[in-house]
Amino acid sequence: MRRAAAKCVKSIASTRSDRVLQLYDNVSDSLIGRFKEPLEPVKLEVFAAFAALVKQTKLVSNVGGDSAASSSMDIDAGAAAEEFASDSAATSALLALVPRVVRILAKDLNDKKQKKIKTKLGAIKVMSEVLSVLPSALSAEGAMQLISGLLRCLVAPTSTTLKLEALLLLWTILKGHETAVVQPCVARILAVVLGKDGAQDTYFKVSAQSLRCLSIITSMLAESPDQGAVSGQIRQIFDAVSQRFVAQDIDQEVKECAIEAMCTLMAHFGQQGLEGEMNGVQQVLVERLGNEPTRMPAVNGFGYLASHGVDLGHTVEAAVKLFVEFFRKKLTTVKQASLIATEVVIEQECGTPA
Repeated sequence: MRRAAAKCVKSIASTRSDRVLQLYDNVSDSLIGRFKEPLEPVKLEVFAAFAALVKQTKLVSNVGGDSAASSSMDIDAGAAAEEFASDSAATSALLALVPRVVRILAKDLNDKKQKKIKTKLGAIKVMSEVLSVLPSALSAEGAMQLISGLLRCLVAPTSTTLKLEALLLLWTILKGHETAVVQPCVARILAVVLGKDGAQDTYFKVSAQSLRCLSIITSMLAESPDQGAVSGQIRQIFDAVSQRFVAQDIDQEVKECAIEAMCTLMAHFGQQGLEGEMNGVQQVLVERLGNEPTRMPAVNGFGYLASHGVDLGHTVEAAVKLFVEFFRKKLTTVKQASLIATEVVIEQECGTPA
């Protein structure tokens, strides 16, 4: 009976955008209360119903925003304004539910006795949908609870699907929130993401997504007022990323993410903390320019380093020569990236706009 009722709510939430606010008023509390449902099939349907409501909130909010933007040209501007107010109310209603949703789902993810992978995947999907509507909705406490559960999903007996989904949600949290919100969790994140359950994982998608998380964490650490306090973490990140950065026999996606992570790291710390590693990194980047599969990320990497004022040293001549050769390539994206990188490098080397 409960499962059938959840399916009905899911159908209404998926199809009746005009009833979103009413669903928040009348149904959302009951759905969240059933997150504690002991039967997995019922619990998954409840998760799916709430996720459908959140997804519909995102859709109507986008439509409402478009309507409000064009309301000055609408004949019925009053109706457009009323619709936009309703959409804003739905978003506000969701925001008010976030602390309760996070508390219940984080408890599920952190529960050592919870062995059901489908249940954990359902909880992660719900939070992913919520953060797609409200990217910065978590408090520092909520982020800590949720990240703790996601890290447990990475190290506990698990599946590659669960690990990947946990890393995707972790990346979303890191990307969408201020440094102050997630800073207390960085050490715990690095303890897992740098190791065999993260960047060194044998499954290429898990390794690549871990490297993306490390890129964001590096940018966060660069904002730390006490650079001496994070020097140890920076060295740990460099050691882990460099293993993937110099490797040849790895998946293409991992190579691209390793180049991005390494360039982010050297752009922020290559002149303060990792000075001795800069020449070696730049030499590998030049080699990657000569390899067609890694050409685009290497071009972008050189441009990123130059845009942050990094001295390209003895590699600048070889890099620019290759950029000029790429101007004759048929692939438009490579041409554009090479032109942008060349402009940035010349501006950085000459000290004036190109």
